[in-house]
Amino acid sequence: MGELDLREKSLFAMNDVFASFLNAFFVTRGEPPIKPEDLSDASPETVTVNRHQASHQIRDIIKCLRDDFGVSIALYGLENQTKPAKDMPIRIMAYDAMGYKVQAKHAKGKGKIIPIVTFVLYFGYDKRWDAPRALSECCSVPKRIKRWFVDYRIRIIELAWLTSKQIDKLDGDLKTIALCLRHFRNPKRWPFPNVKVQYVEEVLALLGKITGDKIFEKLLDEYQEHEEEDWEMASRLESYKEYYRSEGRTEGKKLGKKLGMELGEKKGIKKGKEVGKLEQLVTMTKRIMTKERKSLEDAMLYLQLDEGEKKLIRSAMD
Repeated sequence: MGELDLREKSLFAMNDVFASFLNAFFVTRGEPPIKPEDLSDASPETVTVNRHQASHQIRDIIKCLRDDFGVSIALYGLENQTKPAKDMPIRIMAYDAMGYKVQAKHAKGKGKIIPIVTFVLYFGYDKRWDAPRALSECCSVPKRIKRWFVDYRIRIIELAWLTSKQIDKLDGDLKTIALCLRHFRNPKRWPFPNVKVQYVEEVLALLGKITGDKIFEKLLDEYQEHEEEDWEMASRLESYKEYYRSEGRTEGKKLGKKLGMELGEKKGIKKGKEVGKLEQLVTMTKRIMTKERKSLEDAMLYLQLDEGEKKLIRSAMD
């Protein structure tokens, strides 16, 4: 089972979002696009019993694709990952094998079963997927048996590293997620996405899980309080950019005022504020370096500090 809870998974359980995903990464040029109404939910839970032993697995999301006549023609599985996993090929192989086993058990006569295609959707933006993508990468296969070894490859979709051309193939909230992850990966190069969000609660919950940043909880609370119809990502993420800095200014003023009173007069207050601001900026920078595993320069870029602030922090942390 993946790493996201039910609320965060629910975004990709939407048929329109799932269809957008399939059309972008599975349907080739010239083929008719998959429509949301072509998809239906399949049970993510599989249970098989052999004598006295039961096997139980729960997938993240699985959808059944039907043709124009309503006949099931394929099962599409989607597993969500926020971090690379070394055993991912084995896990996906087990999910697919269990799905085939359940189908075979219920197949009537010589009726054939339908294929299962599984994708892994990787939400990481601080580093690329560096874990195995095939069973052969999980095993140490002797040279003399390589030709007999049956490999099993999985497909990883790294949303934060999609090209602009690939992102253009997306639509709706899936495109919004990809644009946000690309921004988080390189905020200096990629601006905040100026798009409207359809499934606001699901998108904010997902971004909060991916980044671990409480600003998305704050935005979610604001949305649930007002429930605006046209909710634009760009204007809301502007507050995300300002969050740490505004928090730092408030705390810095409090600390500066306290230090200033001790130093006395206006000159002391001004100096105290500067010291307080510097201490707060250093604290925030260290927090980002630890929490987000970033270098000093990347942490300052993450906080979008100006050159003067960067110079002070470099001096303080030397």
